[in-house]
Amino acid sequence: MPPAAPLPDELPPSPRGGALPDLLTVSDPRDMVALVPYRLGYRPRESLVLLCLRGDRPQVGLVMRVDLPGAEDLPVVVAHLARHAGHDGARGAVAVVYSDEPVSARTEAVVAEVLASHGVVLKDAWHVGRERYRSLTCADPGCCPADGWGVGSLDSTLVSAEMVARGRVVAGSRSELAGNLRPVADARRARVTGLAVTHAQRRPNGTAAALTTWRRAGLTAWRKAVAVRPGSWQGPEVAERVAAVLLGTMTDRTVRDALLLDCVPGMRPAADQLVRGQVDETVARALDGVFAPDAAVAPDAERLDRADLLLQSLVRQAEGGMRAAPLGLMAWSAWWCGDGGRGSVIVDLALAADPGHRLALLISSALEAGMPPGWAQRNRLTDVGVRRSGRRAGS
Repeated sequence: MPPAAPLPDELPPSPRGGALPDLLTVSDPRDMVALVPYRLGYRPRESLVLLCLRGDRPQVGLVMRVDLPGAEDLPVVVAHLARHAGHDGARGAVAVVYSDEPVSARTEAVVAEVLASHGVVLKDAWHVGRERYRSLTCADPGCCPADGWGVGSLDSTLVSAEMVARGRVVAGSRSELAGNLRPVADARRARVTGLAVTHAQRRPNGTAAALTTWRRAGLTAWRKAVAVRPGSWQGPEVAERVAAVLLGTMTDRTVRDALLLDCVPGMRPAADQLVRGQVDETVARALDGVFAPDAAVAPDAERLDRADLLLQSLVRQAEGGMRAAPLGLMAWSAWWCGDGGRGSVIVDLALAADPGHRLALLISSALEAGMPPGWAQRNRLTDVGVRRSGRRAGS
């Protein structure tokens, strides 16, 4: 069977990095290789990465990574990537193969052939090993040494210097993208999870007023916890009883959706209406602020970072299925920031905790389809343009 379908990462500038940056123009093809870890957020291993190039004056669009397939599965996997590239409006692409093993010229030929059959031209291809990287398309030893260059030289490229200046960081591995999810002591997790289950079981099934009161308690606890400066809780974690209330009420989909809306700038009234059961045009417009390009709202980086740290604390203090709700919200937050690489890691964790978790499944579908959040669809801005100058710079 071919490897699982790739989860492409949409690459508009993330609001977590502040204002949208000016376009960075590069002419050295090696800068495209240097860009990959900053766009994925980590240094890939045993992977195939495709950078889509849009427009007559190419700009980097969608960037996709998949586990490196075997020779038999390569055409199928590249065809899947090519379809995403076409949906992204790509006319060209750069392929980067990450492997500690040698890569044959046949690999580059297959990638080029399959992409061409979907109307995408392979502009360049590279192999990055553990210690060295080299071109798969240039046979001129005066331009590209047969044994390539040391991997460490990628850290001194124009792109690397600019990304560091912009505060972009690279994790050591894909798993590190999720953040600090290391569980707290077993005894504390058992206490918090037990209290959370009890709180969830107390969800009123009678009057609407009682249910609204229960839901409002969860939203209020959320707002108080998010308002606290990160790291200023009573200890390294949010208090046990606060964690239990939040985890317990998050099992209610209405509360979970209200917490999501509460993270969207200007949408707090819609979150209040939602917990009161008043689903009307205000709530619909709030959801459009996340998903619809014409009404899209970009994230507030500071508020979203606080929410993310709170959610990480909840995950650390929860057991089993109770981890799914905060992980689902973290996955949504990552997707909304345009951080598909992080989102896909967290989606996997959420679905491992609860295979039927609806929000995680929704984000998984968005990632598989290469669908960016509304603000990114509207802006379609990227960090890097490719200038055709010098040897093979996109030619």
